[in-house]
Amino acid sequence: MEVPAFITEKKKEIVVILLAIIILIAIFSWAPKMITPSEFEMRFSKDSISAGGETILTVVIANTLDNKVENAKVIVIPESNVLSVKDPERVEATLGKGTKREFDFPVNVSESATPGSYNLEVTVEMNEQTFKGYTLLNVKEN
Repeated sequence: MEVPAFITEKKKEIVVILLAIIILIAIFSWAPKMITPSEFEMRFSKDSISAGGETILTVVIANTLDNKVENAKVIVIPESNVLSVKDPERVEATLGKGTKREFDFPVNVSESATPGSYNLEVTVEMNEQTFKGYTLLNVKEN
């Protein structure tokens, strides 16, 4: 007795779908360990600032890996020329397992800045992995 071709095709589709589901489950169960072995947060000393002013961007990184991190690097890049960051790159020689480190970055706003939100890109490099985040600085009217 011969099996109709559409039944064989349906079985192949079901097998492919099941394999895809298994692969996705494996990726998502490992993803937190592979993709985000560290955490970082960002905050400004002032929520809003006027043109010509200065605030401090604090970046906190945490080592949630199972081992220490050598040469953790934090880089802050303003995405507008009305913002400038003094010493935009910092390196921590060693960050032990389960420890945190704060980095303060003075951010200056140009006198010519118009009111609005300005983006800063924050990059954290740890154990040859790169993590990016963005934060907005609100510039208010004088």
